[in-house]
Amino acid sequence: MTIYLVTGGAGFIGSHITTGLVERGDRVHVLDNFSSGLRENLAHLDVGAPGSGAAVEIFEGDIVDPAACLAAARGVQGILHEAAQVSVPQSLADPMRSVGVNVMGTLNLLEAAREVGAARFVMAASSAAYGESEALPKHEAMTVSPLS
Repeated sequence: MTIYLVTGGAGFIGSHITTGLVERGDRVHVLDNFSSGLRENLAHLDVGAPGSGAAVEIFEGDIVDPAACLAAARGVQGILHEAAQVSVPQSLADPMRSVGVNVMGTLNLLEAAREVGAARFVMAASSAAYGESEALPKHEAMTVSPLS
């Protein structure tokens, strides 16, 4: 059994990753501030507080907080980073918050991964980097054309 940290684990993609990990027999620490993630997305799983021994332990916090990142990363072998501020309008209205979450939050997680000795770190990106291209599926060889 492996223990993973899924940031944004109560969001759409993060909750599906969390479910898949639990279904294959792993345990998951979820770090989420619930700004857009929903507890209901995890309600079908064995969910508990940190240290409860539940299959999914919820660490309610924000990736901009280095202590929250470190607490959620303790004991994990891998980190799947899904948390982000993804709204283009919000990034234009409050660019400092977007940089804080998307850049510094990621750095906080990388530092936590290094401190706990996590063997793997996987970060999700957004297809928004490719702008409004109608080509599907999006792929990494495409020319980037972000809207913000």
